[in-house]
Amino acid sequence: MKTAKLINGIAVFFIIVCLPFQVLAQQGVPTKGKVKVVRFLELHPSLAGPGSSPMSTSLGFLRNASRNLEKSIGYDRKKGIFFFRSCNGQKIQTFDLKSLGLYKVGHTKWNPDGTMLLASIGNLNKGGASSLYLLKLDGTIEEVVSVEGSVRQGVTQPCWSYDGKMFAYLKILRSGSEIWIKNLQTGKDILVERVSTYEGACVNPLWFNRHYKILYKKAKLKRPSSSL
Repeated sequence: MKTAKLINGIAVFFIIVCLPFQVLAQQGVPTKGKVKVVRFLELHPSLAGPGSSPMSTSLGFLRNASRNLEKSIGYDRKKGIFFFRSCNGQKIQTFDLKSLGLYKVGHTKWNPDGTMLLASIGNLNKGGASSLYLLKLDGTIEEVVSVEGSVRQGVTQPCWSYDGKMFAYLKILRSGSEIWIKNLQTGKDILVERVSTYEGACVNPLWFNRHYKILYKKAKLKRPSSSL
């Protein structure tokens, strides 16, 4: 009997101690530790060069990598050169942004099959506002959504649909913020939400699932409470 009670007591103790950690894990609490990518290095052992840890790799590569982890991006600000690089660090395509009057690369997003990249890039010829460009593996670059204005205005936060036929984006203007969807097959832009500067803002569009539905954050402007 004493042995059974002892076992039950130990079991209850572990439940009490471990349950909070299980709940935290389900909530996705962020950690300040290094990102462990053992499986990634198994797929691409060339990344584990001399002096590198066999248990970790470049967080920058992972953050900007295509879905299949075969390629990522790089940007030389001084030279104004933007490039695609392979998993072993070799440049596979370069774009001379400086010669086009482009600068300050912002949000980027690979399409699902990793053949094209959407990038929010400032345009000096249009007052510094950022436009949305489509960069392809063949070296072509195309402006797909354009905005003229100051550096605080522009198009950013692109997000592809699951089939890669459309993408959502945020447009920031003096009058407020707007969420749009662009259909690459028809070339049409569809307005989803418009919030004026005096009302608040809408940001962070993303595709909810494989259907044509998106989520985004809409915040109302906080007004100071009047004191009696």
